[in-house]
Amino acid sequence: MKFFKPIFQYIYQLSTLKRKFIRIALDGLLILLAICSSSLFFVEIAKINVKENFLLIFVCLLVALPIYALSGQYKGLTRYVGSNSFYKLALRNLLLICILLFFQLFFDFYDLSIKKWILVYLLITFFTGLSRFVLRDLLLSQNKHEFSDKSCIIIYGAGSAGVQLLASLKFSRNILIIGFIDDDPQLWGRSINGFKIYSTEILKTLEKKIDKIFLAIPSLSKIRRKEIIHDLQKFNLPVLKIPSIEEITLGKANIDNLKPITTEDLLGRESVLPEPSLLGPGIKNEVICITGAGGSIGSELCRQIMKLGPKRLVLFENSEPSLYLIEQELLKSNLKRIEVVSILGSVTNRELVKKVFMEQKIDIVFHSAAYKHVPLLEINPIEGIYNNAFSTKYVCEAAQYSKLKKVILISTDKAVRPTNILGASKRLAELIVQGYAEEQIKYEQKGSNKTIFTMVRFGNVLGSSGSVVPLFEKQIKNGGPITLTHPEVIRYFMTIKEAAQLVIQSTVLAEGGELFLLDMGEPVKIYDLACQMVKLSGLKLTDKKTRESEIEIVTTGLRPGEKLFEELLIDSQSEATKHKLIFRANEKNISPKILWNFIEQLESELNSQNEEKVLSLMQKLIPEWEMSINK
Repeated sequence: MKFFKPIFQYIYQLSTLKRKFIRIALDGLLILLAICSSSLFFVEIAKINVKENFLLIFVCLLVALPIYALSGQYKGLTRYVGSNSFYKLALRNLLLICILLFFQLFFDFYDLSIKKWILVYLLITFFTGLSRFVLRDLLLSQNKHEFSDKSCIIIYGAGSAGVQLLASLKFSRNILIIGFIDDDPQLWGRSINGFKIYSTEILKTLEKKIDKIFLAIPSLSKIRRKEIIHDLQKFNLPVLKIPSIEEITLGKANIDNLKPITTEDLLGRESVLPEPSLLGPGIKNEVICITGAGGSIGSELCRQIMKLGPKRLVLFENSEPSLYLIEQELLKSNLKRIEVVSILGSVTNRELVKKVFMEQKIDIVFHSAAYKHVPLLEINPIEGIYNNAFSTKYVCEAAQYSKLKKVILISTDKAVRPTNILGASKRLAELIVQGYAEEQIKYEQKGSNKTIFTMVRFGNVLGSSGSVVPLFEKQIKNGGPITLTHPEVIRYFMTIKEAAQLVIQSTVLAEGGELFLLDMGEPVKIYDLACQMVKLSGLKLTDKKTRESEIEIVTTGLRPGEKLFEELLIDSQSEATKHKLIFRANEKNISPKILWNFIEQLESELNSQNEEKVLSLMQKLIPEWEMSINK
């Protein structure tokens, strides 16, 4: 192969030289045509001054072609010629006319009026410029017919973003652009660079001819995007979107970096901007510890807190791979040179927790470490209770001993009238936090340096591990079926970023013992969500009459401990706070004296692996628990 490489290079150079020679010859012919044409405007055809024109043509070619060659006229690719190339050509021709005028003034080779010089300039620029655009369009036209397997796409949005996307895609060899669709009736029937603008009704006619829809309106509100996506679902066409304005302006993505529609787009939830007085003051220059730092919520808390300038960030994580990944990510983006300390270990290790809090001089701890997969915990109740509840006890105990400023427990809506081990263990964790908070209020003098214990409770977050959304995406990618436990299951959803920011803001509002609730917006029917995800993938659901389908949704039945819908409050009323999406509540608790007695018995039975006694004690601690485990 090395022997043939010089031969291939030689052939390529010959073909390149051949193309340049053709372009040079074409320019020479067009200059000749332009000068001859200019004479027709000043004298009758029979009286053309042949001698004058011949001399002008000769000098013009002698000057023009070297100017073109030396200034890079023949280095550009014809298929990518645009307005910028035309402007450069116009400047080259202006330089050419200036040099020809110089020859007229000092050598008197020919005598032309200013009008004719202007006309010569305009005609040379017109002919040479037009030829390049004609050649470009011929090449693009040829390219359209080169591949029979092109994807036929239509661009939704005839604004500036749509035009930019068209410019990026029109040279693509595997995409055939049909045109635009837009909501604005005033644009219907008009065209952009030869591509017609239609209303959305055209999709009824072209549905079988179109392979994909590209959504090119980056400034859309989430609610409006949701409405558009909902309207497009009936056509069973894959919908891709261009990056957001923020991603484009920050250079994180180009306009043609198209992405699939996300579940966040389907939900249409508008994120509320953080309250400046709540985001930052409780974090800046403090030593922050995050347990479960490698998990979905924990890792996002790390990212958000790093932006707020803590003195030190301590990552506490039991999973080595997860700890390594979040540590590397934070170190890579650590522009403020904040100290990051990684602790590999479990928060159920009482002495390790106490040692870390003391040695690292922790100020605030966000306790997000927990087991949370419902079916797994149902068959492993002892480990679930021990990890979720007693890790909380050891964190609170170490925080009180080390005189931390604040402890924030990340809880879940499954703790409200729990029906599974996850919910029951998190409810017990809440009771433990309430117990420590009450002790602080009871035994510490007002105004003294006490530890504030508080909780934040919210529902599902999009994209978290074990979430239904990644599962559906994987099942659709594999061709189905989609497994759904019950067609009437309803859940609340929030983005991980928004949840983390609201948790951080809650810490500023914390006074001790209260429960903060995050407004999760409107509940979502999981069956409807699955249907939307299938349609936007360009696939079809099972038709019960014809049995023709690409993706089937299979109902498997509610799992042990699973609810049809979740709640955020047990028995109290919530009250508003400074932030419109954060609410405060004070729920019933158990007297610390009684609670610690039960906790001591429970810990003993957990260590003895006595599952029956453990569940019995849990039932007494949480009487509202509808226990589903049948032992």
